[in-house]
Amino acid sequence: MTVEQAADGGVGGDDPFDDLRRRGRARLIAVLATLVTVGALLWWFNRAPDRGPVGDCGDLDSPSPAPLEHDRYCTLRGTVQTALILTMGRENEQAMDEATRKKGLRYFVKLGHGVVAALPGGRPDIEAFKREREHLEGFVVAGVGRVFDGQKERGYGGTAAALRRAFDLSDDQPMWIFDAGDRAQQ
Repeated sequence: MTVEQAADGGVGGDDPFDDLRRRGRARLIAVLATLVTVGALLWWFNRAPDRGPVGDCGDLDSPSPAPLEHDRYCTLRGTVQTALILTMGRENEQAMDEATRKKGLRYFVKLGHGVVAALPGGRPDIEAFKREREHLEGFVVAGVGRVFDGQKERGYGGTAAALRRAFDLSDDQPMWIFDAGDRAQQ
């Protein structure tokens, strides 16, 4: 009897592949455990946070619109106040049609009462209005999106400061961003 057989209690020491099988099973279990952990983490980080039902943020064209709440999905209506458009993102230069080419863009425009809308590039109604007039002044933004305070939102501090300067919004009034491209996943 060899030392290995004695360690096994004298059983199963005849098969030279026993040790390889044991190591293979251990590796398989480690790989499966890693995949399950990574899958669970991806699910956790990619799930939509529960922000409650889609509310009504009102009409910004009214003299006294409803107060806005940070990080809320809601329907909102407002008219673009200036011809100035701040564009962020990048066009897909390989795309043949305009809508697909502009899908990577976001247009920031000023609405009323300290609200700046982030409009998705490539949306047919936005692109048609912009192409016809070469600006978005007078375009009516209406629909569901996410409203948030640019100063409170992580990663938006610099963007909020640039939007304040560009749209001449004072530092003493709140500035809200309405992201018309962010939809609640319901």
